[in-house]
Amino acid sequence: MWGLLGLSYVYLTKLLPAWNQIVADFQLPPKKIPCDVRPCWNLTFDMINMALQYKTALNSFINDSDHGLSHFALSSMEWAILENLRDILQDATLFCSHDTATLALVIPAMDKLDSVLASSVLRKVDKQIQFTAPVKISLLAAKKTLNCYYAATDNSRVYQLAMGA
Repeated sequence: MWGLLGLSYVYLTKLLPAWNQIVADFQLPPKKIPCDVRPCWNLTFDMINMALQYKTALNSFINDSDHGLSHFALSSMEWAILENLRDILQDATLFCSHDTATLALVIPAMDKLDSVLASSVLRKVDKQIQFTAPVKISLLAAKKTLNCYYAATDNSRVYQLAMGA
């Protein structure tokens, strides 16, 4: 699917009417897949969420031999990975969308994130769902990155002021 997003606009323009027809056939509201761009990190969540909402339409569209996109078809494991990522990114998107984020709130959030990442590697506590291996590896990498931020903040004056030390 990620490769599908990289197709040229000319090719997508030819496929857009077919996409719109398939979406209508599945009685879904007309919608284009959002493109992920670097400055807007939460677009990854929007793109994955939309793909999961339109999963049957996407599978039908991609697997139609007239479109020549069958090599972009996702396996059931890849769909499971997308579901895992959506759940993880949804929580982060909701938290970071608040307009009241301050350093004093970010530090406890980092603590919570650290504990959630540690437990999520084992299982998704609230849903009792095992994460797929690629997602577990990503969570471990995220935890390692978070630990680098911890190391950088522990001795900073701003951190000490924010935490009242």
